[in-house]
Amino acid sequence: MNVIDQVKISRDDLKLLTNAKTTKADPVITIDEKGFVHWTSEDYITGNFEQIRNLAKANNLMIFENIAMYWLFPVSAFKGFEEVYVLTYMFKRQIQSCYYELFEVDYDYYSVANKDGHYKLVAYIPIHKEDKRHLRELIKIYYSAPTDRTNLNKVGEKNSAFSVTHLNNLVSNSKQQTLLRNNRFNFYHNKANVPSHEVMRTTYKYLERRLCPKI
Repeated sequence: MNVIDQVKISRDDLKLLTNAKTTKADPVITIDEKGFVHWTSEDYITGNFEQIRNLAKANNLMIFENIAMYWLFPVSAFKGFEEVYVLTYMFKRQIQSCYYELFEVDYDYYSVANKDGHYKLVAYIPIHKEDKRHLRELIKIYYSAPTDRTNLNKVGEKNSAFSVTHLNNLVSNSKQQTLLRNNRFNFYHNKANVPSHEVMRTTYKYLERRLCPKI
């Protein structure tokens, strides 16, 4: 879920706010060691900074190096429950993971495993330790045989093969476009021997009719 969002405030207004003083010469806002903004002024009632004041008083506002201001999702929404389940992937690379660390939210990290035909939560299994044998059995990679008249893979030899630029170049060349369509049809029906209703393919939507053969 989205736990952080940038607040729309110009750098000039941000500079004005961080340097502002109350009638008692105290700072209007203070920033703690983690970057959280605390609104200290009791004089300010209403105006352009009213929303920022409310966010700061709710402890949902941060400033990054005095150049940007950010709203954070209220951590009390998580801490208000005995248990919260977040279904996601690559969690360690998400902003939400850093968010939990920032607010010192305790969490357990689980994986989903198939146990006797039922899916259950188990202790986290790193991706390099996952059992992929059942997946390998489902994947077959085509390699050109000496008896093949045409290497069906040749069109995808470059590192940039089938990128949007490469595909646009293919469709602009009628011979290359026909070759790709024929190769796909050849693979589906002669190499893989797959009936039409079992075939799945993917490409950019606007190129579908020009690149995908009728099957």
